[in-house]
Amino acid sequence: MPNLKDIFDDEEFIEAKPVPENTISITQMRPCSKCDLYVDSYLVDNTNFEMYWTCKDGHETRHRFG
Repeated sequence: MPNLKDIFDDEEFIEAKPVPENTISITQMRPCSKCDLYVDSYLVDNTNFEMYWTCKDGHETRHRFG
């Protein structure tokens, strides 16, 4: 099986970042706070009571709860 990095340009290929141990991933649409893009999932940090996501343009959105 070919390596995906060989198929796509380096700019197009985005590696998945490892999810920290105290964080869960939830599949649900969320809007970017800085542009019109949406993401299909977000992360919830149960230790710091924070939810966050990053759109494909690199804008990070963070919300604290609790």
